[in-house]
Amino acid sequence: MSKQTFWAACILLLAAFLSAGHSYAGCKLPGGWTQIDSCPVFQFEGNKPLDSSGKPYTDSCLKYTWNFGDSATASGRIVTHTYTKNGTYYVCLKIQDLCRGCDTTICKTVTVSCYYPTKCKMPRGWSQIDSCPFYHFEGNNPLDSSGKPYTNPCLKYTWNFGDGYTASGRIASHTYSTGGTYNVCMTVLDTCKGCDTIICKKVYVSCISSGCTLPVGWSSSDSCGHFSFEGKNPVDSSGKPYTDSCLQYTWTFGDGTSGTGRLITHTYTATGTYIVCLKVKNLCFGCDTTICKKVSVTCVSAPKACNLPDGWSSKSDSCSNWTFEGHRPLDASGKPYTDSCLVYLWSFGDSSVATGRVVSHHYATVGKYTVCLRIIDTCRGCDTMICNSVGIPCYSPALTTDIQSVSGEASTLSVFPNPANGNFTIRSAGRQQYRVFDAFGRMVMSGQFTDRISLSASELSTGVYSVQCISNDQVQQTRLVITR
Repeated sequence: MSKQTFWAACILLLAAFLSAGHSYAGCKLPGGWTQIDSCPVFQFEGNKPLDSSGKPYTDSCLKYTWNFGDSATASGRIVTHTYTKNGTYYVCLKIQDLCRGCDTTICKTVTVSCYYPTKCKMPRGWSQIDSCPFYHFEGNNPLDSSGKPYTNPCLKYTWNFGDGYTASGRIASHTYSTGGTYNVCMTVLDTCKGCDTIICKKVYVSCISSGCTLPVGWSSSDSCGHFSFEGKNPVDSSGKPYTDSCLQYTWTFGDGTSGTGRLITHTYTATGTYIVCLKVKNLCFGCDTTICKKVSVTCVSAPKACNLPDGWSSKSDSCSNWTFEGHRPLDASGKPYTDSCLVYLWSFGDSSVATGRVVSHHYATVGKYTVCLRIIDTCRGCDTMICNSVGIPCYSPALTTDIQSVSGEASTLSVFPNPANGNFTIRSAGRQQYRVFDAFGRMVMSGQFTDRISLSASELSTGVYSVQCISNDQVQQTRLVITR
């Protein structure tokens, strides 16, 4: 045998070996694949290997990898692929037997001819409606052969508003946060014909300044330690003040206390010089400023004397349903009167609590309980606690109605979610001063808000709390349960 014949035979053997896909002993690899043509969507299915009787079976060792000839790939025995252009594509399926270390590759040509060779019909441009800083954008519809607009379901619209934000759809809207000139671009892609166009225009936002619009300061008035503070409103382009609902006002009074709101009052208990700071945050545009000044307190008003009730009374149905009533304070003539500054907090000795001057309670088991009433004068900063024992000799069903104390008009106070294990919201119409008391009558939270405020319960222990809101000499109370 000549050398040329020898090497030709070797090449033929090597080609046969490669075309067999490294078929080592024991490998059972499929012999090919099929396709279902729903152009431009194609479904490809690799054949299953055959057992000794020639029947197909599933081999979990096999890995199927596809190359669709347009730079796209996929894995799995059955896959689908969508072509975006007409043409002839070389599709290959590689099958690997991961258990036995062998593989084979089977390639075929696939012809895609379902796309019309007609020219793309793209929109001519886009329009906008200016309600600065709110803008409404609309891409034009393409035109048919008669020049009339029509809707093309193959068109995909995407927008870039020039400030880092994007959107999709033929009609889109966007709000600019700062003034300036923006390059707005609309990209239209015809997914059926594989063509696209980009149309850009300049948009001028002149209704807002390039920076945040924030107040420039605050003012105060003093009445012997009783201060009224007012944060200034921002001004518009004509220099006139206006109310911006995006602004949040937070005050620190220099004596360890704080509050919120553009208008606020604060009472100092000692003379001296305090640094008062107002932080104004623009929640819409994400900027803030802090303005600090010194205030001098040269006199303080003497606190009013406390005039607290001296006890409480109770009555029952001779078993486990009880009504408790806190005494009213007395005036100079010894007659009882109603004081809107008073808060009544009850603990019934069985881990239950309630608020109000007159309350009712149902005991679930017989026994002896220590009932305590804590009365707090929120105006004068004093309190007292009166405790007595009650004996429950027998059990009776709970009454269907409770006696509740109501202060002022119908309550608008609500707390939600309730029970709460994270944040909770206190809601009550108008300007409110709020306080949160634990089951022992200790104040654990306080502050001011308008209409609503969200608070964190992370520092509160599991239990029952009393929430109180005070506005215009009206006191509202409700119960809050904290769970974990």
